[in-house]
Amino acid sequence: MKTQDRLQLIVRILLVVAVAVLLRLQPLPVGLREAWGEAQQGSLEGLQTALAWQPWRGDLWESLGQALGTQGQAAEAAAALEEAHRLGALSAEGQVRLGDLYAELGQDERAEAWWFALLKQDSPPEAAYVRAAQVLRAGQRWAELEDTLRSGLRVHPNSAELSWQLGALLAASLDSGAEGYLRSAAQAEVTAAPAEELRQALLTAATSGGPSTYQLVGVGRALAGQGQWDLAELAFDQAVAADPSYAEAWAFRGEARYQTGADGSADVRQALKLNPQSVLAQALQALQYRRAGEGERALEILRRVAAQEPQEPAWQLEMGYAFIEMGDSAAALPYFQKAVTLAPERAALWRELAQFCIQYDADARALGLPAARQAVLLAPQDARSQDVMGWVLMNLGDYASAERFLQQALSLEDRSAQIHLHLGQLYLQMEDMERAFPHLTRARSLGKGTDTEILARRLLERFFDGG
Repeated sequence: MKTQDRLQLIVRILLVVAVAVLLRLQPLPVGLREAWGEAQQGSLEGLQTALAWQPWRGDLWESLGQALGTQGQAAEAAAALEEAHRLGALSAEGQVRLGDLYAELGQDERAEAWWFALLKQDSPPEAAYVRAAQVLRAGQRWAELEDTLRSGLRVHPNSAELSWQLGALLAASLDSGAEGYLRSAAQAEVTAAPAEELRQALLTAATSGGPSTYQLVGVGRALAGQGQWDLAELAFDQAVAADPSYAEAWAFRGEARYQTGADGSADVRQALKLNPQSVLAQALQALQYRRAGEGERALEILRRVAAQEPQEPAWQLEMGYAFIEMGDSAAALPYFQKAVTLAPERAALWRELAQFCIQYDADARALGLPAARQAVLLAPQDARSQDVMGWVLMNLGDYASAERFLQQALSLEDRSAQIHLHLGQLYLQMEDMERAFPHLTRARSLGKGTDTEILARRLLERFFDGG
């Protein structure tokens, strides 16, 4: 935020509260005591009034910034936190919040510069390393990412989040140090499930006795299964380089490239050229046809693949999605149901069924709600399971329960654009605009380049004049 803009916002805040002070018509000591009492309770008016008398109080500016932020006034909140920083009173929590506000305001370069500036101070907060790591990872600056995570762990050796991120990064290269970091991350409740899952995949690959190419593909598949497609692509890149004749490595890399925004069709064609009978390559070719709107061609391939691997639920889901894209959601439902019967222990399949029921009006109460419950039972520490449960309950009109599950999801993954979007939608349904706004702006910021960003932006334009 430019200095001139910040000063204008500060002046605006103080002008408003100066009027409030004059209107109280009370002796200053009494008014100050009352304002201070209100400020301690987080009252916006109390903070503003106290600052009109004590504008040198950096701690009050920080409290004001936090209060303004919760009300969706991002620009004013950032200005207040900047003033606290100028006065040398911005806490570690406030420093992190200021960077997040820059991102919410669309000032990505400012946010990035802020995170890296924080890393140069003594004992930077853990969240600063996490945010900087996200910037580096988005740019696929792998060497810098590793250095930053290692630096963060030297300052915060017990950080489960930093251990998890470093373990996942090292696993993508079969680095021998990955297992130790994943083991550490698995000790913390919030990162336990994905860290242990990846650790087991890494150990399985290491003890398989196969060539490194197969090990890399195995770990890459595990990363892809967790939605970490960027790291999966890193693993598949190395697998292709190690053995250019391995068709599955090419096929997986093609899908990873698509998932990260590139064109992976040439890789899939190369996989089929190397092995025309590859189930994986055929399935990914069918997926390409689906994306191109050629549903019948996709179904023809998927039926052939499903006959080759009748116990694999993924092919059932793919056929279901093919029917959806052809406009026949009724024909799709049996495939989603068959998928969960083939592998009832997989929470992800139950989530898929629950989401299908909500999106395509397939009896959410009788089918979607039990599916969501099963997903939570199987993976209670997975934010996606808590999120889908909240989403189902919201669509069924049980707003209180929906809020409880969505807030739990947010506590497990506070940078999920989808969870913020669902919370924003819930609060809109509850006509709680004050609470809806910050979640929608967060969804817009975190979901850049995705359908989530588009929907969040539309809701902000409709209900908040663009936010």
